[in-house]
Amino acid sequence: MTKRKFATASLLLILFVFAVLLGLGIYRQTTLDASSREFALFITPLILSANPDAPEIAEEDEAENQVIIKAIEAELAWELHAHPTLLKQQSLADRTKYLFVVENRLGVLELIQSISGSSEVPFNPFNNKPLMANYTLSVEFSDGTAEVELALLYEQGKWLISRFQVISNEMSD
Repeated sequence: MTKRKFATASLLLILFVFAVLLGLGIYRQTTLDASSREFALFITPLILSANPDAPEIAEEDEAENQVIIKAIEAELAWELHAHPTLLKQQSLADRTKYLFVVENRLGVLELIQSISGSSEVPFNPFNNKPLMANYTLSVEFSDGTAEVELALLYEQGKWLISRFQVISNEMSD
């Protein structure tokens, strides 16, 4: 093989490897961006309201039981989907009080109007930088509107909440 053919073959191989790595990076970025957006849309109503798929309850006990179910579901959402540092920063009592204030001032979550933001996933699949996502959801409650700011970290194959905050004029009173 001549030096020219060897150089051409080497260059083509390098270009091929680069194209494959770039394609993998784009695929990874697109997939993780979509999964973080889906996670934000999944977790927000789970934390802010009772799961609509909760089992039916006898009517006489329904109001009391719905409060209990709602608290259990919200706490399970936190325990399963919050980053350990967030769980250390906010106690169960603090989270419960915060969500009580949100519902007391804004009412029941009715609608997620829009979501904006994206993930920060590098194209380079060998990059060890933490994968993050930040979203702002415009939401409508029965007694007002708000924005929910979510920060997420991707660890051990799943998105975890690193910050969750409801921002509304009704909350600042």
